[in-house]
Amino acid sequence: MADFNPWADVPADPAWIFRLAATAGLPGPAPERPRPVDWPRALSFATRHRLVPSVYWALRKDSFPSVPDDVVDRLARVFRATAGLNAALAQWLTRLLGDLDKDGIGAIPLKGPVAACTLYGNLALRQFGDLDLLVRREHVPRALRRLGEAGSHPWHALSPRKVETLLRNRNEVAVTGPGLPVVDLHWEAVGRHLAWCGREELWERSVGTSLAGFAVQNLGPMDSAFYFCAKAVEGGWRAGYQLIDALRALRSLPQAAWDEVLRRAHLRGRWRMIAVNALLIEPLAPDVVPRRVTESAQRDRKAVGLASEACRKLCAAEAGMRSFPVQVLEEIAHLERRRDKARRLCALALKAGENDLALLPDWLCRPPVIQCVRLARSAGKTIREGLRIRRLRAHEAP
Repeated sequence: MADFNPWADVPADPAWIFRLAATAGLPGPAPERPRPVDWPRALSFATRHRLVPSVYWALRKDSFPSVPDDVVDRLARVFRATAGLNAALAQWLTRLLGDLDKDGIGAIPLKGPVAACTLYGNLALRQFGDLDLLVRREHVPRALRRLGEAGSHPWHALSPRKVETLLRNRNEVAVTGPGLPVVDLHWEAVGRHLAWCGREELWERSVGTSLAGFAVQNLGPMDSAFYFCAKAVEGGWRAGYQLIDALRALRSLPQAAWDEVLRRAHLRGRWRMIAVNALLIEPLAPDVVPRRVTESAQRDRKAVGLASEACRKLCAAEAGMRSFPVQVLEEIAHLERRRDKARRLCALALKAGENDLALLPDWLCRPPVIQCVRLARSAGKTIREGLRIRRLRAHEAP
């Protein structure tokens, strides 16, 4: 059986950008570039996928071979701006972690500065604009109070009753304040339909690391690999940095851990999620995924089809809007078990979020009422999107 390569039929420039981002910070020369390079298109593509710092760093080690001066200047300006912003966000993160620790609240940073340092080896190589913290579910009310004292509050005022409702129905809440970054407070790393283990297992396998001299906890290597593969699927393959995150998380996975990853993936119905990521990553960085894993993935027709579609979306000229019905169908396509598909549909249709709760007073925050509000809003979004698509098709018709 011939090797499957989802990148074989895509334009050369986007594939080269992904290869540059995959090798940034690693020893060895930069990947060979196509000739000629459409630099305006390449820059636009790297900007849209948040890959400019990695592209700059990968080209820098070869002294920018045959790269126009104006392109080098633009890449350098974005890199310097990213380095400054990331340093400020890292400083704010360490302050928040210190405040939470004083209150006896343990927290694991997800993505953001810690991912930049541990997966990329350089705080400036990964672009991000907010912070994500994982805390234990029972600590969420106290963590919200502590963040409120630091000036960060949810978008909508949440009474204790509404917070309890969110804890039952969702897995995160966003807080921010004037001049402060958005902090997404999680009590589950991902939704239950994508989870690969119980909540407490993440804490048991967490490992210590350092961020700007500050000791922090981080997801263990196996959990980090599952997490970033899940985020790439959840993002609908429209953000290239999520694929590079998954690639780097899998690269940091010890070879001895792959057996446990595959066992758990098959046991929890997460094999397809790993397989699609593996098929996309193997042509970009052949040393990351074991050969036996890619061969097994190539025999999975569903995974091959999803990888081809994911590559098409990643390399599209424009990102395009991801409508609500499309989001539902795309996520369900990556799920293997019926129970996970049902969980995702239930969460989208019946599980209330902050915007749903903002419409109700406390005394109406009861399951039947909340579910009716959520269902009405979900149905409304679907109907509006259907009408929008119908109008577009009518406008495009000759």
